[in-house]
Amino acid sequence: MTSPSDPAGHPLDARQGENKITLPQRGRRNGHQGLVVWLTGLSGAGKTNIATELERKLFLERRHTNLLDGDILAAACAAI
Repeated sequence: MTSPSDPAGHPLDARQGENKITLPQRGRRNGHQGLVVWLTGLSGAGKTNIATELERKLFLERRHTNLLDGDILAAACAAI
């Protein structure tokens, strides 16, 4: 596997096809590399509380954030 900063490309670049935005380009634009933090645990263990606090701290550091809560996502999918 290559590094996201490797000019030879990253395996995830292939999914974007032609005229793609590369991971290094996206990192330069955002000022940081992408990262996924996946919290798992039992129901009621505090995953949402941890996630919202982490998102708040990253946002205050001027990081681009997206929070996907599984309960909210499941409810939205069920409503379709």
